[in-house]
Amino acid sequence: MSRYGKRILAAGVCATMTMGLLTGCSSSTGKTVAKMGDAEITLGEAEFMLRYNQAKTQGYLGALFGEGSNVFQQDLTGSGQAYGVTMKESVMNDLKDMILMEQHMSDYNVELTDEEKAAIEETAKEFLAENSKDVLKALAATEETVTRVLTLYTIQSKMQTAIEADVDTEVSDDEAAQKSIQYVYFTIPETESEAEDTTEAESGSEEDTTEAATDAAEESGETVAETESETVSETETEAAGETETAAEETSEAVSENGTEDASEAVSENDTEEATEAETEESAEKKETRETAQSVIDAVLGGETLEDAVKAVDENKSVTDYSYGADEETLNENLKNVADTLSDGEIAAEPVEGENGFYVVQMVSTFDREATDQKKEEIINDRKQELLNSVLEGWATDSFDIDEKVWDTVTFDDVITLKSTEAETEEGTEDAADTDIESETDNEAASETESAAEETESETQSETK
Repeated sequence: MSRYGKRILAAGVCATMTMGLLTGCSSSTGKTVAKMGDAEITLGEAEFMLRYNQAKTQGYLGALFGEGSNVFQQDLTGSGQAYGVTMKESVMNDLKDMILMEQHMSDYNVELTDEEKAAIEETAKEFLAENSKDVLKALAATEETVTRVLTLYTIQSKMQTAIEADVDTEVSDDEAAQKSIQYVYFTIPETESEAEDTTEAESGSEEDTTEAATDAAEESGETVAETESETVSETETEAAGETETAAEETSEAVSENGTEDASEAVSENDTEEATEAETEESAEKKETRETAQSVIDAVLGGETLEDAVKAVDENKSVTDYSYGADEETLNENLKNVADTLSDGEIAAEPVEGENGFYVVQMVSTFDREATDQKKEEIINDRKQELLNSVLEGWATDSFDIDEKVWDTVTFDDVITLKSTEAETEEGTEDAADTDIESETDNEAASETESAAEETESETQSETK
């Protein structure tokens, strides 16, 4: 058996769980929840996969959003739907792929060995023995469902290995080459808040005026509509006369003096206001540029970029960033300047961004470690592309989900895992490496973490 297979089937899957609430769990676990051709997936199998991953993810996300909080009823990714709905969709997609792989095992001469089957049965029994009846009920865990899910995971592992064996794993340095830089971004002080305050004040004033007029009309025993009607009726003749007179006077003024004076007045006012705004903006921009330049000068004088930045702003940090020829995230101006630098060189002047200035230093024009990591990324992307292509080619039968049955699975429960370690033939491994889990759920958790990191770094970095 492969080391990967041992990790999937290791005692980490037997991690003891604790439950918060025990409501909202399905009881008819033998019902069919999905079909694809002749293959059927029971509610118990689907729910066990879901609940186990829920328990694992709760431990991770609970630390971010508060222990005991039901993160699965929240929109964590900004998708517009609860995270629990996203996880349910992921589990069904995983099950669909697993069934496809099981149906095509013969295409790659894949089969389960007697050793693997025995390990699956043993692990299932250990899992049941290590957990209480309440926990097992909440997880929809029976010996049959646990055994079936472990079997599918094992088949998936072996089929992926067989399919990915055809992937080209050769990646040249040129294809994966990565540069490494350090940069810091100084934002020009915003004035938008002042504009917002002004707008709010004006809006409030207008609302107050309208409200006062309404109150006054009501106090006099009239509605606003009645007041307006009477006012128009009494003054329309007078207003019309005044309008006609004003028009005549305006015509005369234009005739006598033309529009030059008026145009000049408007032009002078606009120019003056624009000049004042430009002066104010330039002062703020100049100050920010000078701050960034002082950091550059300090580095040129022998200080590290980190020390130079802390000297002007102890709360600001330096960003380490690696990129290659396919870079699409880094600010374009920043990238263009960085590409002109040699190892250890800092740009002599600040690089202007959308609303601030960058200070950038080239760490390495060829980062060996980052390049090797990029190679792994490229290979993994190739594997995933091939796997997706193969699965799509196999999906000739429709995958039908009984939504009515699947909707009985809710997220009223808060399921958490106790920390545990797994003993394997290679030694003791952390439970995080041995617990069974869906790859999609891992990706979703990673996206949540990335979103938090991106939010934190928005003050330091711009995107195109």
